[in-house]
Amino acid sequence: MIRHRLLIIEEETNMLKQYRQHFSPDYEVIVAGDPYTGLRRGLEAEPDLIILSLASRTEETNLLIQFKSIQQLAQVPVFAIRTNPTLTEIDHMMKFNLDLVLLKPVTPQKLEEEMAPFLNMSPPRQKRLTPYEIQGFE
Repeated sequence: MIRHRLLIIEEETNMLKQYRQHFSPDYEVIVAGDPYTGLRRGLEAEPDLIILSLASRTEETNLLIQFKSIQQLAQVPVFAIRTNPTLTEIDHMMKFNLDLVLLKPVTPQKLEEEMAPFLNMSPPRQKRLTPYEIQGFE
């Protein structure tokens, strides 16, 4: 069964565990605890949706700009989960094609509700085979 692929970039390990537990049965979940790992995993996995929840708003905005400037990821919806964002901050990120801002605290159930319209617009991506899988090692 082909499932939608989520990339969750979250610095809080407890939240990463919560998201992974909630989404793993129905989605392919890729997680990253920092922006650099998140960018690398985004390029490798080509997710169907990206969720950013980073303490540094500058790093979050820079990562959004990088995702939207990479051809293979430019059309992937990106959500940001923020604590008390100002209207100016939201407007700034929307200029870089952020798809949705959610205010903390966000439960996995609420996140799933918000994701549904974005994921229903496109079919899941085909699983990309790793070189090991292509050679029959995995």
